[in-house]
Amino acid sequence: MRNRTIIYAIVAALLAAAFLGAVYTAWLNPEITWLMQLRDVKQAAAERKGPDRILLCGGSTVLFGLDSERIAQVTRRPVVNLGLHAGMGAPALLGFAAHFARPGDLLVLSVEPDLFMGTVEPMRLGNQFMLLAGLGDEAMGGVPPIEPTGPAFRAGQWLDLANPGLRQLANHLGKIITGRQVYRYSALRPDRFGYIRGKLQIPHPPAHGSLSVSSDWRTALMRFQAHMQARGVRTVYSLPWFETSLPPDAIREACRQYLLDIGAIMPVLDDFDWQAMGDPDNFADSAGHLSLPGADMRSDALGAALASASYFVPEPATQSAQDQHE
Repeated sequence: MRNRTIIYAIVAALLAAAFLGAVYTAWLNPEITWLMQLRDVKQAAAERKGPDRILLCGGSTVLFGLDSERIAQVTRRPVVNLGLHAGMGAPALLGFAAHFARPGDLLVLSVEPDLFMGTVEPMRLGNQFMLLAGLGDEAMGGVPPIEPTGPAFRAGQWLDLANPGLRQLANHLGKIITGRQVYRYSALRPDRFGYIRGKLQIPHPPAHGSLSVSSDWRTALMRFQAHMQARGVRTVYSLPWFETSLPPDAIREACRQYLLDIGAIMPVLDDFDWQAMGDPDNFADSAGHLSLPGADMRSDALGAALASASYFVPEPATQSAQDQHE
C-alpha cells in the first residue's frame, strides 16, 4: 500500500509539473509570447496584401534582414515578411509560410542553410508555436517523409508544450530576481509588413563551417516545391547573408556546393554580395542578423534580383539544372 501511495504521488507530481510547464509555455514564456505577437502582425499583413504577392520565408535572418517595403518599391509587387526564428526549425518555417501562400504568389525561401543539414524532423519550438498558432496540422508544411496526421505526432506536439517549461520558468524567475533582461528581443516590434527595423549591437563571433543539404532535405524540398507548384505558387531560393572572416572568393567557394544542391531543386536568386558578407559593419548582434545598413543593402540586392529575374549559376555545368527551373 505504501509503495502504491508513493507511485501515485510521483505520478501526480509529474503531471503537475507537466501542467505548470505547459501553462508557462503557452502564456508566460517571453520567447513564445514575442513569436505570437509576430504571428499576429504577419497574419494581418498577409491577409491585407493583394494578388501577385512576394512572400519572404525564413528565420530571423529574414525577420531582421529583409525590408518588405524597400523590396516592394523595386519589384512593384506586394511583399510580406514572414520570417520568424530559426530555432523553430525549417518544417515550421515552411509550414507557416505555406499557410498564407495563394495562387500567383512567389515564395522566396531564405531559410538558414544549417536547418537543411540534418533530418526532416520538427523542432520543439516549432511544434509549440504551430500548435499555439492553431496550425498544428501544418507543422511540417506538407513536407514528407513525416506526416503530421497521426496521433503520435499530435501527442508529441502537446508534450512539447510542457518541455522544458519548468526549467525555463526557473530561468525566467532567476533573471527577474537578478535584474537581468528576460528576453533580449522582447522590446523589438515589426512594422506592418513584418520586418523588424530595430537592431541590437552586440559583439559576436563570425559564422564558420561548411554548408550542405542532407539527402532527406533534398527529397523534402523537391516535394515541398511540387506541393506549392500544384497550388499555383512559385518557389525560389535566396541565400541568407552571414558574417564570415573568409575573403570573398573563399566565401563563394564555401557556398558553391550548397548552391548547386539547392539549384538542382529550385531557382537560386543572384542576390549575393560576397564582399558585404565579409564586412562586420553589416551585422548587428549575431553572424546572421544584419545591421540597418546591411539590411538595406541586402533588401536592395534581393529586390533587384527579383525585378530583373536574375539567377545565380556558380559553374556552366549547372546551367542545365538551372534551365529546368526558369
